[in-house]
Amino acid sequence: MFENRKGSTKGDEKLVVFVFFYLYSTGVYHSIHYQKKKDQYGPEEQVSVVVYYYFKGKKVKWMVGVGVKIKDWNGSETSPISKSDKDYRNKNLKVQDFVIRVNKEIQKIELDGLIPYPELVKKNLKFREQRKIVKTKREFDFFMLKDEYLKSVRINTDMKESTKKVIKSNFTQICNFIQDELRENYFSLDRFDEDFLEKYRFHCVKQMNRSNSTIQKQLKVLRTFLNWCNRRGYSEIILPRLKITSVEKDIVYLKLEEVVQLSEFTDFEYSNEKHLQYTSEYYSDHLSNRKGKKIRTYTNLEVYS
Repeated sequence: MFENRKGSTKGDEKLVVFVFFYLYSTGVYHSIHYQKKKDQYGPEEQVSVVVYYYFKGKKVKWMVGVGVKIKDWNGSETSPISKSDKDYRNKNLKVQDFVIRVNKEIQKIELDGLIPYPELVKKNLKFREQRKIVKTKREFDFFMLKDEYLKSVRINTDMKESTKKVIKSNFTQICNFIQDELRENYFSLDRFDEDFLEKYRFHCVKQMNRSNSTIQKQLKVLRTFLNWCNRRGYSEIILPRLKITSVEKDIVYLKLEEVVQLSEFTDFEYSNEKHLQYTSEYYSDHLSNRKGKKIRTYTNLEVYS
Protein backbone atom coordinates (compact mmCIF):
# COMPACT_ATOMS: atom_id res chain seq x y z
CA MET A 1 0.00 0.00 0.00
CA PHE A 2 2.81 2.41 0.90
CA GLU A 3 5.81 2.67 -1.38
CA ASN A 4 9.29 3.14 0.04
CA ARG A 5 11.41 4.46 -2.86
CA LYS A 6 14.72 3.85 -1.04
CA GLY A 7 13.98 0.16 -0.81
CA SER A 8 13.99 0.13 3.02
CA THR A 9 11.13 -1.12 5.17
CA LYS A 10 11.90 1.20 8.12
CA GLY A 11 9.67 3.98 6.80
CA ASP A 12 6.80 1.54 6.29
CA GLU A 13 7.19 0.19 9.81
CA LYS A 14 7.05 3.69 11.33
CA LEU A 15 3.98 4.50 9.26
CA VAL A 16 2.24 1.30 10.34
CA VAL A 17 2.98 2.08 13.99
CA PHE A 18 1.63 5.60 13.56
CA VAL A 19 -1.55 4.37 11.85
CA PHE A 20 -2.06 1.69 14.52
CA PHE A 21 -1.66 4.27 17.33
CA TYR A 22 -4.00 6.72 15.59
CA LEU A 23 -6.71 4.11 14.99
CA TYR A 24 -6.67 2.55 18.44
CA SER A 25 -5.63 5.33 20.82
CA THR A 26 -8.43 6.53 23.08
CA GLY A 27 -8.56 9.35 25.59
CA VAL A 28 -8.80 13.04 26.39
CA TYR A 29 -5.63 15.11 26.05
CA HIS A 30 -4.65 18.77 26.23
CA SER A 31 -2.15 20.48 23.95
CA ILE A 32 -1.36 23.85 22.37
CA HIS A 33 -2.59 24.81 18.93
CA TYR A 34 0.01 26.30 16.59
CA GLN A 35 -1.43 28.49 13.81
CA LYS A 36 2.00 29.01 12.30
CA LYS A 37 5.47 27.54 12.63
CA LYS A 38 6.76 27.39 16.18
CA ASP A 39 9.87 29.47 15.45
CA GLN A 40 7.68 32.25 14.03
CA TYR A 41 6.18 33.06 17.44
CA GLY A 42 7.59 35.97 19.43
CA PRO A 43 8.69 35.53 23.08
CA GLU A 44 5.58 37.38 24.38
CA GLU A 45 3.13 35.87 21.88
CA GLN A 46 0.56 33.42 23.24
CA VAL A 47 -0.71 30.13 21.79
CA SER A 48 -4.21 28.76 22.44
CA VAL A 49 -4.63 25.70 24.67
CA VAL A 50 -6.88 23.01 23.20
CA VAL A 51 -8.38 19.72 24.40
CA TYR A 52 -8.53 16.69 22.09
CA TYR A 53 -10.70 13.59 22.39
CA TYR A 54 -9.53 10.54 20.40
CA PHE A 55 -11.69 7.44 19.91
CA LYS A 56 -11.37 4.67 17.30
CA GLY A 57 -9.45 6.77 14.79
CA LYS A 58 -11.71 9.82 15.17
CA LYS A 59 -10.94 13.00 17.05
CA VAL A 60 -12.50 16.33 17.99
CA LYS A 61 -10.94 19.50 19.34
CA TRP A 62 -12.12 22.22 21.71
CA MET A 63 -10.63 25.64 22.41
CA VAL A 64 -10.73 26.15 26.19
CA GLY A 65 -10.25 29.92 26.26
CA VAL A 66 -6.73 29.83 27.67
CA GLY A 67 -3.62 31.34 26.09
CA VAL A 68 -0.03 30.58 27.08
CA LYS A 69 3.46 31.53 25.99
CA ILE A 70 5.41 28.64 24.49
CA LYS A 71 8.12 28.90 27.17
CA ASP A 72 5.47 28.49 29.90
CA TRP A 73 3.98 25.29 28.44
CA ASN A 74 5.30 22.00 29.87
CA GLY A 75 2.40 19.75 28.83
CA SER A 76 2.20 17.70 32.06
CA GLU A 77 -1.06 15.93 32.79
CA THR A 78 -2.14 17.85 35.91
CA SER A 79 -0.31 21.18 35.60
CA PRO A 80 0.51 21.78 31.91
CA ILE A 81 1.20 25.48 32.46
CA SER A 82 4.37 26.25 34.44
CA LYS A 83 4.71 28.56 37.44
CA SER A 84 6.59 31.02 35.24
CA ASP A 85 3.13 32.12 34.04
CA LYS A 86 1.76 34.54 36.66
CA ASP A 87 -1.80 33.18 36.20
CA TYR A 88 -0.73 29.52 36.03
CA ARG A 89 -3.08 28.29 38.78
CA ASN A 90 -6.23 29.76 37.28
CA LYS A 91 -5.26 28.60 33.77
CA ASN A 92 -4.44 25.05 34.93
CA LEU A 93 -7.77 24.85 36.75
CA LYS A 94 -9.63 25.93 33.60
CA VAL A 95 -7.89 23.25 31.53
CA GLN A 96 -8.46 20.54 34.16
CA ASP A 97 -12.09 21.57 34.54
CA PHE A 98 -12.72 21.24 30.80
CA VAL A 99 -11.06 17.80 30.70
CA ILE A 100 -13.31 16.71 33.60
CA ARG A 101 -16.42 17.91 31.74
CA VAL A 102 -15.46 15.99 28.61
CA ASN A 103 -14.85 12.80 30.62
CA LYS A 104 -18.17 13.26 32.41
CA GLU A 105 -20.00 13.54 29.09
CA ILE A 106 -18.28 10.38 27.83
CA GLN A 107 -19.46 8.52 30.95
CA LYS A 108 -23.04 9.78 30.52
CA ILE A 109 -23.14 8.53 26.94
CA GLU A 110 -21.79 5.12 27.98
CA LEU A 111 -24.35 4.88 30.80
CA ASP A 112 -27.09 5.48 28.20
CA GLY A 113 -25.82 2.42 26.35
CA LEU A 114 -24.38 4.40 23.44
CA ILE A 115 -20.90 4.52 21.92
CA PRO A 116 -19.06 7.75 22.84
CA TYR A 117 -17.97 8.78 19.35
CA PRO A 118 -16.15 12.13 19.36
CA GLU A 119 -18.77 13.98 17.31
CA LEU A 120 -21.53 12.82 19.67
CA VAL A 121 -19.56 13.99 22.71
CA LYS A 122 -18.93 17.38 21.11
CA LYS A 123 -22.58 17.73 20.07
CA ASN A 124 -23.86 16.90 23.56
CA LEU A 125 -21.45 19.31 25.24
CA LYS A 126 -22.47 22.10 22.89
CA PHE A 127 -26.15 21.38 23.55
CA ARG A 128 -25.62 21.52 27.31
CA GLU A 129 -23.68 24.79 27.02
CA GLN A 130 -26.51 26.35 25.00
CA ARG A 131 -29.04 25.42 27.69
CA LYS A 132 -26.88 26.64 30.51
CA ILE A 133 -26.53 30.29 31.49
CA VAL A 134 -23.21 30.67 33.26
CA LYS A 135 -23.02 33.80 35.41
CA THR A 136 -20.06 32.61 37.46
CA LYS A 137 -17.44 29.88 37.31
CA ARG A 138 -19.69 27.53 39.29
CA GLU A 139 -18.69 24.40 37.41
CA PHE A 140 -15.30 24.18 39.10
CA ASP A 141 -14.98 20.88 40.91
CA PHE A 142 -14.88 21.00 44.72
CA PHE A 143 -12.27 18.23 44.99
CA MET A 144 -9.94 19.93 42.53
CA LEU A 145 -10.18 23.32 44.28
CA LYS A 146 -9.92 21.69 47.70
CA ASP A 147 -6.48 20.36 46.76
CA GLU A 148 -5.41 23.84 45.66
CA TYR A 149 -6.71 25.36 48.89
CA LEU A 150 -4.87 22.84 51.06
CA LYS A 151 -1.66 23.66 49.18
CA SER A 152 -2.09 27.32 50.18
CA VAL A 153 -2.75 26.22 53.78
CA ARG A 154 0.45 24.13 53.87
CA ILE A 155 2.64 27.06 52.83
CA ASN A 156 0.94 29.54 55.19
CA THR A 157 3.69 30.50 57.64
CA ASP A 158 1.25 32.37 59.93
CA MET A 159 -0.75 29.23 60.70
CA LYS A 160 0.17 26.67 63.36
CA GLU A 161 0.78 23.09 62.26
CA SER A 162 -1.93 21.88 64.64
CA THR A 163 -4.44 24.23 62.94
CA LYS A 164 -3.43 22.94 59.52
CA LYS A 165 -4.05 19.36 60.65
CA VAL A 166 -7.49 20.28 62.01
CA ILE A 167 -8.41 21.92 58.69
CA LYS A 168 -7.26 18.86 56.76
CA SER A 169 -9.17 16.55 59.11
CA ASN A 170 -12.39 18.56 58.70
CA PHE A 171 -12.04 18.46 54.92
CA THR A 172 -11.62 14.69 55.11
CA GLN A 173 -14.97 14.40 56.93
CA ILE A 174 -16.74 16.55 54.33
CA CYS A 175 -15.14 14.65 51.43
CA ASN A 176 -16.13 11.31 52.96
CA PHE A 177 -19.74 12.49 53.20
CA ILE A 178 -19.85 13.62 49.56
CA GLN A 179 -18.19 10.47 48.22
CA ASP A 180 -19.65 7.81 50.53
CA GLU A 181 -23.12 9.17 51.35
CA LEU A 182 -23.95 11.25 48.27
CA ARG A 183 -21.86 8.92 46.05
CA GLU A 184 -20.37 11.81 44.08
CA ASN A 185 -16.82 12.04 42.75
CA TYR A 186 -17.48 15.39 41.04
CA PHE A 187 -19.17 18.13 43.07
CA SER A 188 -19.63 21.63 41.67
CA LEU A 189 -19.46 24.55 44.11
CA ASP A 190 -23.04 25.69 43.51
CA ARG A 191 -24.27 22.51 45.21
CA PHE A 192 -23.22 23.83 48.62
CA ASP A 193 -26.75 25.07 49.40
CA GLU A 194 -29.33 24.63 52.17
CA ASP A 195 -30.22 21.15 50.93
CA PHE A 196 -26.57 20.08 51.29
CA LEU A 197 -26.32 21.58 54.79
CA GLU A 198 -29.47 19.83 55.99
CA LYS A 199 -28.27 16.47 54.68
CA TYR A 200 -24.82 16.97 56.15
CA ARG A 201 -26.23 17.92 59.57
CA PHE A 202 -28.51 14.87 59.57
CA HIS A 203 -25.52 12.66 58.68
CA CYS A 204 -23.37 14.17 61.43
CA VAL A 205 -26.02 13.96 64.16
CA LYS A 206 -27.80 10.69 63.37
CA GLN A 207 -25.03 8.58 61.86
CA MET A 208 -21.79 10.00 63.26
CA ASN A 209 -23.11 11.22 66.65
CA ARG A 210 -21.16 14.47 66.40
CA SER A 211 -21.78 17.40 68.67
CA ASN A 212 -23.22 20.69 67.43
CA SER A 213 -19.93 22.47 68.14
CA THR A 214 -18.04 19.94 65.97
CA ILE A 215 -20.51 20.42 63.12
CA GLN A 216 -20.14 24.21 63.37
CA LYS A 217 -16.33 23.94 63.24
CA GLN A 218 -16.48 21.81 60.09
CA LEU A 219 -18.92 24.21 58.40
CA LYS A 220 -16.66 27.11 59.37
CA VAL A 221 -13.79 25.42 57.50
CA LEU A 222 -16.08 24.95 54.47
CA ARG A 223 -17.20 28.59 54.63
CA THR A 224 -13.58 29.80 54.78
CA PHE A 225 -12.77 27.64 51.75
CA LEU A 226 -15.67 29.11 49.72
CA ASN A 227 -14.56 32.64 50.66
CA TRP A 228 -11.09 31.71 49.37
CA CYS A 229 -12.68 30.57 46.10
CA ASN A 230 -14.57 33.86 45.82
CA ARG A 231 -11.44 35.96 46.32
CA ARG A 232 -9.73 34.08 43.48
CA GLY A 233 -12.67 34.39 41.12
CA TYR A 234 -13.57 30.68 40.98
CA SER A 235 -17.14 31.28 42.16
CA GLU A 236 -19.51 33.66 43.94
CA ILE A 237 -21.02 30.99 46.17
CA ILE A 238 -21.68 31.94 49.80
CA LEU A 239 -22.47 29.13 52.22
CA PRO A 240 -25.94 29.68 53.75
CA ARG A 241 -26.22 30.02 57.50
CA LEU A 242 -27.55 26.90 59.19
CA LYS A 243 -29.09 27.41 62.60
CA ILE A 244 -28.05 24.55 64.85
CA THR A 245 -29.94 24.54 68.11
CA SER A 246 -28.16 23.19 71.14
CA VAL A 247 -29.75 20.38 73.09
CA GLU A 248 -29.94 21.03 76.81
CA LYS A 249 -27.91 18.61 78.87
CA ASP A 250 -27.78 17.85 82.54
CA ILE A 251 -25.02 19.77 84.30
CA VAL A 252 -22.49 17.44 85.87
CA TYR A 253 -20.69 18.63 89.01
CA LEU A 254 -17.41 17.07 90.08
CA LYS A 255 -16.35 16.62 93.64
CA LEU A 256 -13.02 18.06 94.77
CA GLU A 257 -11.33 14.66 94.89
CA GLU A 258 -12.59 13.91 91.39
CA VAL A 259 -11.11 17.17 90.06
CA VAL A 260 -7.76 16.33 91.65
CA GLN A 261 -7.89 12.78 90.25
CA LEU A 262 -8.66 14.12 86.79
CA SER A 263 -5.80 16.63 86.92
CA GLU A 264 -3.36 13.86 87.85
CA PHE A 265 -4.51 11.53 85.07
CA THR A 266 -1.71 11.34 82.48
CA ASP A 267 -2.68 8.34 80.32
CA PHE A 268 -3.83 10.66 77.50
CA GLU A 269 -0.48 12.43 77.25
CA TYR A 270 1.79 11.77 74.26
CA SER A 271 4.75 11.04 76.55
CA ASN A 272 2.78 8.22 78.19
CA GLU A 273 2.83 4.94 76.23
CA LYS A 274 -0.66 4.15 77.52
CA HIS A 275 -2.12 6.86 75.25
CA LEU A 276 -2.13 4.34 72.39
CA GLN A 277 -5.01 2.57 74.15
CA TYR A 278 -7.16 5.67 73.64
CA THR A 279 -6.03 7.47 70.47
CA SER A 280 -3.54 7.66 67.63
CA GLU A 281 -4.35 11.20 66.46
CA TYR A 282 -1.70 13.84 67.13
CA TYR A 283 -1.02 17.57 66.84
CA SER A 284 2.34 19.35 66.83
CA ASP A 285 3.47 22.84 67.79
CA HIS A 286 6.71 24.51 66.71
CA LEU A 287 8.09 26.25 69.80
CA SER A 288 10.89 28.79 69.84
CA ASN A 289 13.13 29.81 72.73
CA ARG A 290 16.71 30.98 73.35
CA LYS A 291 18.05 27.48 72.76
CA GLY A 292 16.42 27.26 69.34
CA LYS A 293 13.34 25.70 67.79
CA LYS A 294 11.59 22.72 69.33
CA ILE A 295 8.64 20.59 68.25
CA ARG A 296 6.08 19.64 70.92
CA THR A 297 3.63 16.81 70.12
CA TYR A 298 0.23 16.33 71.78
CA THR A 299 -2.52 13.72 71.45
CA ASN A 300 -5.93 15.03 70.40
CA LEU A 301 -7.32 14.01 73.82
CA GLU A 302 -4.55 15.92 75.52
CA VAL A 303 -5.45 19.05 73.55
CA TYR A 304 -9.19 18.96 74.23
CA SER A 305 -9.15 17.62 77.79
